[in-house]
Amino acid sequence: MTAELVEAFEKAESLPLDLQKIIAENWLSDINSELGFDETLERTSYKLENIAKRVGEEHKMGLTIEMNLDEI
Repeated sequence: MTAELVEAFEKAESLPLDLQKIIAENWLSDINSELGFDETLERTSYKLENIAKRVGEEHKMGLTIEMNLDEI
């Protein structure tokens, strides 16, 4: 466990129980979201690779337009 996580647990431990429960629920929700994102990324990485290849080919053929972020 990282020092930062130990510190977070220690600080949370000193809070009232109802607030500890809210914090724990939020942490678990965040953790589950992160795990879900990683799983989704693993399942769809081949799609992203195919899109990147296609875009690269389109760029080589001169079919893309360079834009600044504020133009998107």
